[in-house]
Amino acid sequence: MPEFLFQPLHWLADASLSGLALVLFLLLLASLETCYRLGRRAVRLGPASEGLKTATGIVTGGMLGLFAFLLGVMFSLAADRYEKRRQSVLDEANAIGTAWLMAALVEPEGPGLRARLRDYLPLRLETVRGIPTAAAEARVVAETQRLQGEMWAMVGAAAGRTPTPVMAGVVGAFSQMFDLATTNRRNFGQGVPPYVLRLVIVVALLSVGAMGYQFGIHGHRQLMVTVLLLLTWTLVMGLVLDIDSARQGSVRVNPAPMIWTLESWGPR
Repeated sequence: MPEFLFQPLHWLADASLSGLALVLFLLLLASLETCYRLGRRAVRLGPASEGLKTATGIVTGGMLGLFAFLLGVMFSLAADRYEKRRQSVLDEANAIGTAWLMAALVEPEGPGLRARLRDYLPLRLETVRGIPTAAAEARVVAETQRLQGEMWAMVGAAAGRTPTPVMAGVVGAFSQMFDLATTNRRNFGQGVPPYVLRLVIVVALLSVGAMGYQFGIHGHRQLMVTVLLLLTWTLVMGLVLDIDSARQGSVRVNPAPMIWTLESWGPR
């Protein structure tokens, strides 16, 4: 399907996950009701044979199975990304703590490095907690890069002046800290690929439509149970999107390792 048809859903996913879940639920209901009426109309034009009913049931079961499989794949992708974000936060907190300790070995740049690390870590905390707007993200990225440049210049000057094994360790500590900042920026800026989300939505609508058509040719349906089923699927899809979203929703990565690191430094 054309990508522009899904742009409102992508916009809604960035604005409100609960709003997106509500829209998905209404779309599923609309697909069910529309195809149910199509099934009833087909029966009025000509009675459905038992063979047709059986074939429709087989096709519907296959489509629902495919939808369940895709939903499982989507959940697996979201859970994997969440775990990567959680681990990278711990890794970066440890790297920043190591850089803080190594800075004490650098003279006379050590106090300056530590002063910049005190300004640097709160910026990394903002990234983990979620940056709400593009303008705020640009500010955080620019300030992060500025501090990284200043710290690297100081470490480079010290290493050039005293090229010892100890300074090699200092250079490695700060280099790893910068690398993990890039890793975290990627982990907190990516989600389930849009084409996977679009595929799951399309398959969900088609599967529910097939189920509604089957109800139509049989001439009866359990509306309450069916609505509960659609609600369950919507909640599961909403949970997957919540887990995958790094900047909104209720399932967030705990920034405690970075907070502990900052607290271990004591007051300024």
